[in-house]
Amino acid sequence: MTVVDLTTLVKLNDANHINETEPKSKLDWALDMGARGFKVFPLLENLKTPPRGSRHVEDSTSDPEKIRAMWLCPVTGSEADFNIGILTGEGLIVADLDVKGEKRGIESFEGLGLSWDSFVVSTPSGGRHVYFSTSVEFANGADLLGPGSGLDARGFHGYVCGPGSTLAAGAYTVISDLPIAPAPEAFTSLLKTPGASGRQPGEIADDSPEALAQGEHFLSHSAPLAIEGEGGNALTFRVAAKLTRNLGLSEDAALDLLLEHWNPRCSPPWEAEELERLVVNSAKYGTSAMGIDTLESTFGEIDLSDIDVPDDGDAEDDDTDNRTPFRFRNLVSADDMVCRPWIYAPLLMRGQVTQLTSSGAGGKSSYILALAIHGALGKPFMGHALHDGAFKSVIYNAEDDKHEQTRRFRAICDHYEIDADEASEGVMLLGKDDFRMKLEGGRICTGVKLATGKDATRNHIMIGKLVKLCAAEEIRMLSLDPLVKLHDVPENDNGAMDSVMEIVREIAIDADVAVLLAHHVSKPGQGRVAGDVNAGRGASAIANSARINLMLSGMNAAEAKVYGISDDERPRYSRLDDSKANMSLRRGGATWIKMHSRDVYGKDRRGNLKADSIGVPALCDLAAAATSANLPDEDVNAKFLKFLARCLFRSERVNTNTRAANYAPRVFASYPDADGIDKECFARAMECLLADGRIEIVKTGKGANERASLTLSASAAAKVSDPSAGLAAFQLPAGSLPS
Repeated sequence: MTVVDLTTLVKLNDANHINETEPKSKLDWALDMGARGFKVFPLLENLKTPPRGSRHVEDSTSDPEKIRAMWLCPVTGSEADFNIGILTGEGLIVADLDVKGEKRGIESFEGLGLSWDSFVVSTPSGGRHVYFSTSVEFANGADLLGPGSGLDARGFHGYVCGPGSTLAAGAYTVISDLPIAPAPEAFTSLLKTPGASGRQPGEIADDSPEALAQGEHFLSHSAPLAIEGEGGNALTFRVAAKLTRNLGLSEDAALDLLLEHWNPRCSPPWEAEELERLVVNSAKYGTSAMGIDTLESTFGEIDLSDIDVPDDGDAEDDDTDNRTPFRFRNLVSADDMVCRPWIYAPLLMRGQVTQLTSSGAGGKSSYILALAIHGALGKPFMGHALHDGAFKSVIYNAEDDKHEQTRRFRAICDHYEIDADEASEGVMLLGKDDFRMKLEGGRICTGVKLATGKDATRNHIMIGKLVKLCAAEEIRMLSLDPLVKLHDVPENDNGAMDSVMEIVREIAIDADVAVLLAHHVSKPGQGRVAGDVNAGRGASAIANSARINLMLSGMNAAEAKVYGISDDERPRYSRLDDSKANMSLRRGGATWIKMHSRDVYGKDRRGNLKADSIGVPALCDLAAAATSANLPDEDVNAKFLKFLARCLFRSERVNTNTRAANYAPRVFASYPDADGIDKECFARAMECLLADGRIEIVKTGKGANERASLTLSASAAAKVSDPSAGLAAFQLPAGSLPS
């Protein structure tokens, strides 16, 4: 095994490296460590973990230009607040002295008679990282002197947080900037080399059906794929070792699983002979205990089928309890409970995806811009109060260029009497003229099998840039508009679209932002109703993957009739409905929005100023604007609700189809207790109740068997079925009960 000479790491303290009088940014620290010869890579802000999907061994570098590229935003050039990871191994071994809880890392280190005369970093918890050089490669190790000793080692393919990094508890600080000392024998004698066999006498392979099923699940759902030129050999060894060591499978069984479920998706696939050699080596030289990740070993007698236990890798130990999560009495304590991180409740929440569905030219892009502008200035928006004050947004629109986005931006600011320049300090506009964003379809990454049999690819480069941008600029809302432009997979393929939506969810979590995802509705004539969570085009996985769904719908003719809106004015009105609200109670009624016209001036090709009329969304109170002549008497509304409750109680369906025998107004007008109310009055009541959200249309069945019927909203049902209202609300005509 080739070991890098660490003489470049042995540098004395001077003003070019440690200058305590001038505060240094994390990028400065990363460049400093790179200049000393350390290989560095970014960790998430105030955490000890790399960004999701990154590869710390392959990404680590000492090249200053590459380091700058990893820490600087690719769009604005601003610096991200990433922590600094330092790759261990390749001639560097770090003694990690843990003092958290009952750990005795410093005491154990000094008890071995080891010297502090080396490069030493203090950790936020009070522990130490003591850097040593070595000509022999060593594996990672924990509690080298036994449980609780706190003496750990970071070696081959491991890493530590470098100086300048910060956690909630504090910062990593250089306390001794002496040259790196050779690793003492008293320390290295406790370590294994990466090639040391972990097999113990008497270990027997386990090819039971349960172990084989767990191995197949790991390869099909969790195992990373080997890519030539990107550390594929080492990655394949680790994947094989997961089977032969962690799951205890025989070499033959592991090879068969790899050839069938994993190898065909690698780029390029391994030759069978080469793959067999790596499998044999993984069984011989893997260091994990046999069967350590089997379900029986992990969960005892608990029956948890088809669960893959993730491999922790070589990262530093977390401060959290490392016991299995599968236990009782595991509630979060009252002192540690946190509230939901709402931005605008119930529209936007950090770490979550909100899907806004609308037809083309339905006003969703203007709505998103108006929301971002209000958020930039810390203003309430359409009745929604801010929870944590003003916030910054990135608005990516793949259908409009910067000029069109700017027209809308200025029109919105003009209507709401907002200073556009001030608002622009908190809103970054990115359009189709800036770059083409594809979260799926890039040249790098893990394969996702499509229904067509082809593989989709995950664009790690673009995903990483988005996360870096949001971290660097302290973004709290990321708008992606529209979904169809973000990928190249078949939109009706549930597996493929679930993968795309998983990428969007990961961005929300890793960047700690609310992602507002704009989506188009299905084609006209497919039975859409306002607030229908399934109205969006494509696979059902799209709507199912978002925790918050909103639907923006144009006003229909019946609603216009109820509210006294003319046919000429009707296109200006739209309604916003909660389609899905996992994080809050759904609101019963619609939020009505009216588009107002504002002129924005620009120069034509001859340099003359010309005005463009731009629509601006604003909240409107239709109930106050409606004419009494078009609104039915509230007693008629109450009668309609009572009769609908009666039908629901009897499991009878009524609908809005005027040609159907069970057209609700026709059915209700025929009841003996209709008190002379005719079909037309009940029709106006139905339109009014649909408009204000007291009744809803629900669909059952699929395809040719799909049926639509009326039901009560949750708020209306609570009032109609209130015990204080008596049983009259559900009074049935004599002899109507089924036998």
